[in-house]
Order: sequence, then C-alpha cells, then structure tokens
Amino acid sequence: SRKSHSHRIHAAFTSGKHALLAKLESTQAKIKNLLEIHEKQEMNFFLQLTILQKNQDLTTDIEETHPVGRLFDLDVIDINGQKLSRPSFRKCIICGCQAQECARTRKHSVNEMQSKIEEMLMEFDCQKV
Repeated sequence: SRKSHSHRIHAAFTSGKHALLAKLESTQAKIKNLLEIHEKQEMNFFLQLTILQKNQDLTTDIEETHPVGRLFDLDVIDINGQKLSRPSFRKCIICGCQAQECARTRKHSVNEMQSKIEEMLMEFDCQKV
C-alpha cells in the first residue's frame, strides 16, 4: 500500500540519518547547523560541519555498506560550495554498472527502477524486525 511505502521510505531515511550522525561522532567534526526537510516526494537532511579534513570516504562508506545505502545521495560540499568528488563511481542498483552511464542511456525503465527500490525498501523493513 501507499502508506506502508511511505513508512518504509521514512524508516530508511531515518536509519541513514542516524548512520551518518554515528559516523560523524567518530570524527573530529562538529555540527554547526542542522536542517531536515520532508516534502511529498523527498526527504533531505543538511548538516553544516566544521571538520579538520575532507572526508568523502565517510559518506561513501554509508552509501556502500548500509542496507539501503545505495538509495541515499550523500554529498560533501566544501566551504566554497564545491561538491567533493567520490573516490569511485556510484553503482547502478539494478545492474551494478556505473549509475551515471545507466541514467544517461536510460538503460533501465522507470518501472524497473521503482520495482527495485520497493524491493530494497521491503527487504530493509523485514530486516529491522
């Protein structure tokens, strides 16, 4: 149902947010500002940090190891507003190839993507119990 889908998305978002905050606790980062926005189609969590070193690996690790981390889009932006590049390309959730290439060539249909996302969210929801 639509309501359980919304619940699963919120649960995944909350889990990702907590994973990020837990990772940050293990660094010397200090949170200066925090903003969380929930809209109909997406949820966003913004942090402004003071951190001694640029640590893109921290967010990449969450994206690659969290049960639904591949659904997250965790970007690190420096003080000049420049997005720091990832040490490796993002993998497509369907075939594992470079996600940007699959998106550019429209290799997978919207229905395929939606089905895969729903499958990942349902699997995550079952693992939590």
